Amino acid sequence: MKRLPIFILVWMLYILSTIPLTLFGVPLIAVLAAIPNAINKRPSAHYKDGRVVKVWRSRLVNSIWGNDEDGIDGLPLINMTSTVVQSRQLAWNLETANWGKWRRIFVWSALRNSTANLRYWLFFGLLIEPPRIETWERKRKDGSRVWWLGAQGYQAGLRWYYSKANCFWMGWKILPNDVFIKSRLLPEEDGRAPGAGFAFQLFAGTEQ
Repeated sequence: MKRLPIFILVWMLYILSTIPLTLFGVPLIAVLAAIPNAINKRPSAHYKDGRVVKVWRSRLVNSIWGNDEDGIDGLPLINMTSTVVQSRQLAWNLETANWGKWRRIFVWSALRNSTANLRYWLFFGLLIEPPRIETWERKRKDGSRVWWLGAQGYQAGLRWYYSKANCFWMGWKILPNDVFIKSRLLPEEDGRAPGAGFAFQLFAGTEQ
């Protein structure tokens, strides 16, 4: 893997460039979440299934600290006239049922998914093209993985497996099964299709 030093350098550049944005976003979101006029509701700009999400009215703020997949509160509605949350976010809806609007937005957008919309920016996100993915891996004698590395150009994702169920995940969200997709891009129903973000998870599920 001659390109591993390049991958590591790019990971470091990503982390160093997003840390200030993440830290700045904490007080910014704390303030904006308390201002009703700072928030709007509209159809998602990147997902064409009709979902409606809450966004920041400021285009600049929303382009960085917004969340076009799930909304700034984590509760995407199925369409503009409905109050029904998309099924994949029902667990979050139930978990936060007794929370106020401010707390839900602050936790989701400042603490859990800060700078989520950077995934649609050049360099910060990755438009995955399965035929271009290169992979390297090491397996145990029983066939289970020790580690797996997938890359598209200079953007790579590493998964180091603790077990069949858990792994350390760092880098862009390229998955092992992506290499079996025959189309040029990911299918529309894949949440990473408009842009895959960057992962840094100590205990990620291997089904992701």
